[in-house]
Amino acid sequence: MKVFISKTDNYDYDKEKLYHLIRERLDNVFGENYFQDKKRVLIKPNLLMNAEPHEAITTHPNFILALAHALKDKGTKVFLADNPGGFTSVTSVSEIYTTLGLDKFPETLTLLSNDKPPYAKNQIPFSWWTKGFDAVINLPKLKTHDLMLITAAVKNTYGFVQGMKKSSLHKDFPKPDDFARILVDIFKMFKPQINILDAIVSLEGEGPAKKGTPKKRGLIVFSDSAWALDWVLCKLIKIDPEKIPYIRLGLTQHLFDPSQIQIEPEDWQKFKINDFIFAPPTILATIPRPVLKLAGTLLSLKPVINTSVCKICKKCIETCPVAAIKINQKKQVEIDYSRCIKCLCCREVCPYAAVDVEYSLLYKLLKSILGAKPKTKETLS
Repeated sequence: MKVFISKTDNYDYDKEKLYHLIRERLDNVFGENYFQDKKRVLIKPNLLMNAEPHEAITTHPNFILALAHALKDKGTKVFLADNPGGFTSVTSVSEIYTTLGLDKFPETLTLLSNDKPPYAKNQIPFSWWTKGFDAVINLPKLKTHDLMLITAAVKNTYGFVQGMKKSSLHKDFPKPDDFARILVDIFKMFKPQINILDAIVSLEGEGPAKKGTPKKRGLIVFSDSAWALDWVLCKLIKIDPEKIPYIRLGLTQHLFDPSQIQIEPEDWQKFKINDFIFAPPTILATIPRPVLKLAGTLLSLKPVINTSVCKICKKCIETCPVAAIKINQKKQVEIDYSRCIKCLCCREVCPYAAVDVEYSLLYKLLKSILGAKPKTKETLS
């Protein structure tokens, strides 16, 4: 398993600079002839929602285009597809393509949508475009996540699931460890061999959507293993990888061996980020599980609608997997906490950053003591 870390000050995502860097690194990590027999290649970015590039919610469009250009020069036909979060129609991803300006380059890449029926595997609907390609390039964005703490290479494959099933799986697997299990099961169905992380500008703090904070980090990470990429990423942002639920499960299932990870350059530790802003729930990862179980509801959080910001677009209502959100008699969006499972899907899809998180008193106390940075040991030198 190889991981190659590149540092850049190209925070404006200049396409020409990115093209040369990506072209060189593809050859370094995968070999000059890797794409020789790969005539049809799918790029799977993170296109969570309709957002402007500077918001750092999606993989940057210039990053996508630079990669597509590099692949085209190698003789491949390049396709692009993803499933946005929440309730989505056939046109949802097309709207994102337009916002990002990707529809202006038909000669570089072919944009796909869910204009054909999905197919089912293990009772989960997957988009038709997840099959039929010689290679799939997993192109995630470095972002924080309330449930999984980070979203990077392994979690990006969750976007292969089509439509509302992504939200309903939260109902079936509401706890982090349970959701990690379905996440890993989905990843094992696809296992992309080419993984490139856009961490030039990351989304930190209250990610992975509109409440997050873009931060200039200047990193691009290449790997032939999503597991290796995410493991090394944890070392770069200085959190114990085993605190991430899906990585912990991957280790338990022996899906990868950290001792077999080859990292370049040799002095890669100079790229470590000392001030990464973690998602607030990361604090829970520092607390022993028996203590968490004992604390119960005393250590909890819940979504709260900021009615002064809410535009009543109904995205949260359409997305909620347990139908816990409605419009009340005051014509305001209201959450029924007797039904709410605290999956925070509503927060993830809100285009107006109108969903806040309210923390219990004990949670706030721990946050004030521990701070935003999780105090976890690093297990890989």
